[in-house]
Amino acid sequence: MERRGGAVEEAAMVVRNWRCICACAAVALIASACGKDNAGPAPTQATQAAPTPTPEAEQAAAGTEAEQPAAAKATADEKKAAAETPDAAAAAPAPVPLQEAVVLALLQRWLQAQNAGDFEAYEMLYAERFQGIKRSGHRQRAFARKGWLADRKRMFGKAMKVIANGTEVHSGVGVATVTFEQDWQSGSYRDVGPKQLVVVQEGTELRIAREEMLASEVKGADVAKPLDAADFSFVSLDGGAPYVLLAKGKAGMKARGPLRLLEAGHYASAARRILEADVAEAYKPWIGRAVTLYGDKGTQCHGEVVQLVHLARVQPHFGTYQSWTGEMGSAPMKKEQIADDAWDLGQGGLFLAGRVVPAAGTDCRGAYWARADDRPRVTLLPQAAPDPMVLRAGLPKLRALRGWADVQKEYAEMVALPRAEQWDAYGEAKPKVVTFRGPGDVRYLYFAAQAGDGCGDFYGELWGLWELRGEGDAIKARLLSDDRSPGRMMQPRAAVDLDGDGTLEFIGKDALLQPAGPTWRIGVNAEVPSLDCPC
Repeated sequence: MERRGGAVEEAAMVVRNWRCICACAAVALIASACGKDNAGPAPTQATQAAPTPTPEAEQAAAGTEAEQPAAAKATADEKKAAAETPDAAAAAPAPVPLQEAVVLALLQRWLQAQNAGDFEAYEMLYAERFQGIKRSGHRQRAFARKGWLADRKRMFGKAMKVIANGTEVHSGVGVATVTFEQDWQSGSYRDVGPKQLVVVQEGTELRIAREEMLASEVKGADVAKPLDAADFSFVSLDGGAPYVLLAKGKAGMKARGPLRLLEAGHYASAARRILEADVAEAYKPWIGRAVTLYGDKGTQCHGEVVQLVHLARVQPHFGTYQSWTGEMGSAPMKKEQIADDAWDLGQGGLFLAGRVVPAAGTDCRGAYWARADDRPRVTLLPQAAPDPMVLRAGLPKLRALRGWADVQKEYAEMVALPRAEQWDAYGEAKPKVVTFRGPGDVRYLYFAAQAGDGCGDFYGELWGLWELRGEGDAIKARLLSDDRSPGRMMQPRAAVDLDGDGTLEFIGKDALLQPAGPTWRIGVNAEVPSLDCPC
């Protein structure tokens, strides 16, 4: 579908992967803001795809009831009207995409409420079931509706100026995404970055069911050095084939080939081929290029890039998925219609990608990053089981960070007594620990804590990355990550010097920790954007 509005630069998607468990019952509901009274489990993995619905699936027959005699006091006209009324279930209309003009009108009300300091008008724009991700610089917090509005009400205490540039609307069945670059300023603080709103129908009105600041750039903040895609690219496995993700967005190229649906479950993806005549000179060397794909144990497979595509990826709103499968009272949608929906809603996760044909006898399943074979070989640091001394030192080091104290303050405000004394012990929280062994006595420690679920309840997360030297009681630690706001939580699975500059990069499943000034921060990011909610 063609979209109107200003051109928006494809943004870095640093969306938190919530592994949602959202309401998914088959009810005749057009995406009611995460589905109140619509309970039922959904898969916990974004990549767990359901079968693509077939166009031949039969529509369920609508039930009928025997007509009851009219009451004695009913008029002849009432009887006639009742006789002519069609069965509502049998006449259930096919769900349709939300109108772009109405979605843009909602955006304007959202901007006006903030710029005028009208909190009551702002509050009315949010759905009852809501998920918000707030980022300021490299700090991230997640909220349900109550917590979001409480946090924003404090923000309304000072005058602010909010501008949306390069707005784009992508409409699906019963849901739409609005993406734009937000320029936000209050007093001397200003940050700029891509933002996404997920808009759904709640009753007769449109409401915001999800809001996320995808990235926040504060003036003067250190940023990671860009890497060449030949040195490093993430891998996406779609429709049984591996794709190397070369650049965010369209990279200045058109895609005029046919649209192909690759996945159509709670993770969806669609690809449009770029014809060779339209490939930019800078990317022509990728056609026929040999690559090595890596997994947790090192080399996973070898292959060759055979074509370039624009690959759109998304976790759809559950109401959209129900429409695809025919759980909304209408027939299952055709494969071509689902492809259009997945393509349109997946623009926030759009990449220029190279489809890889694996070498004979190799299996690429489990691969999550790649490197061109014409680049110098690299050596991955081995993961090592943390010894008891490292484990004992990890939690006190995490609790000594300034960011830990910030989360502890929020925990004390949100969770009533009796409760665990420390936020990192709340509920079923368990630390996540990864260590890598470097040369000599050098080790690298990743230690993280995560607690709560954020669905109207407390949610906290924090991680730290340290370089360790020495053994036993003589261990000396140097903090590599930011001590207050290191960014969203990502667990490193590999450590390697990708660009040969003598410093390590730490690779997660969908994010890369890179040196950025004196600290390591998330640079390259390939997280799949989510339009769903975790509540």
